[in-house]
Amino acid sequence: PTPDFAGIPKFTLEYLKQKLEAGHVFNEKGKLQLSKTVDTVWQNNMFALFDGMSAILATKGLKLFVLYGTLLGAYRNSNFIGHDHDFDAGYISNHTDPDKVVAEVVEIAEALSRHGYRVACKLSCIWVTDPKTNVTIDIFHTYFDETGKLLLPFGVCGVKPFMKSDFRGHVDIDLASRKVAAVADTEALVEYIYGPHWKTPNPGHNWNLDRTEKFPQGYARPYHRWKIYWTDYYCHNPKALPPSSFEG
Repeated sequence: PTPDFAGIPKFTLEYLKQKLEAGHVFNEKGKLQLSKTVDTVWQNNMFALFDGMSAILATKGLKLFVLYGTLLGAYRNSNFIGHDHDFDAGYISNHTDPDKVVAEVVEIAEALSRHGYRVACKLSCIWVTDPKTNVTIDIFHTYFDETGKLLLPFGVCGVKPFMKSDFRGHVDIDLASRKVAAVADTEALVEYIYGPHWKTPNPGHNWNLDRTEKFPQGYARPYHRWKIYWTDYYCHNPKALPPSSFEG
């Protein structure tokens, strides 16, 4: 527990013991939370959000699938990683040119905002929140470049690239007694993201230290992030004054 300014812990040792026995864990950010493997309320809200976004992306010819830590937990143990703090998903863009890839991100974000979701844009993903349940899913954009290599702007920890020749569509895999979409050659993608030792849980995993490659050419630029922010703002603030003539 975090001590207060007087050096006295906020919680007693007995309280902490009760929480741990009840299924709580310290997440990767150091906060005490109910393990994602048993937090069924969180799971159900996440699956509802994932399904809703999947339907919207499908109208644009895009398949939403689990990615990063959510993919790792699903493929390795058919469950969430207990100490994870979020739900990761992604899609493969229809484009190979990074400028068109990011322009597509803007289109997706605008569609999600208009469907009632809250959207915030980061460099390599968008955060999508269901305001009814206050749960958030990270959607990472990925794309094959002109050489056929799959680029994940957030980065990877592996050294063996996932190539277009490896891609055989999508399959359903188990996640917390549910079925979710994943890339068909799942193991090849997991190894590309986490390296050859992905089968062994690594509580000390640190993206800043373990990342072997990232792809900034696929980052959202300030203009894209600004566009997404204001579209989301006006979608959720209908009484706000309309954009000025300087907008755009």
